[in-house]
Amino acid sequence: DINLKAVKTITVKKPRKNIYLLDKAFNGTDLALYFYNTKEDRYELEAYDQNLNKAGSAQVEHKLTNMEAAIIDQNLKNENDGKESSGALGDIGLTPVPGKGFITNGILKNGKGYTLTMFDNSLKKKWNFETSEDADEYEAYIISEATDKYLTGIVFRRKGMMSMKMSYYLV
Repeated sequence: DINLKAVKTITVKKPRKNIYLLDKAFNGTDLALYFYNTKEDRYELEAYDQNLNKAGSAQVEHKLTNMEAAIIDQNLKNENDGKESSGALGDIGLTPVPGKGFITNGILKNGKGYTLTMFDNSLKKKWNFETSEDADEYEAYIISEATDKYLTGIVFRRKGMMSMKMSYYLV
């Protein structure tokens, strides 16, 4: 509550060895949890309202790519070593949109582009954006901020997958 006293507690039960919690987000009205299910090879979302009643669940259509697998492996290694994730390869995450929903962010195969999908508070898909498959450069998007009207972030592009020379764009 407003005085930081517990009002309700829930337990989210998932298979221990098969589920990796990628991210969590609170948008001012709802809480969402973003998982990767290794056994089913899929991304999953769960949302809860202010009373911690389940508001919805969804499977994200985007399939795990080689770049995302590398990031998840690195994050697990960092977590086991007590280190923070660097986010240097791009972002796999969940961003809250105040009072409206959540945006997932993913990386396409070989880092050739990115994907963004917005879900409302009950996790119904609102829109999707994916980098064009015929893009000349490799690019990723890191979300800076989401409001009820705008999404801002940094796109960074490079000529080759291993290139260290990058161009940055505020989008």
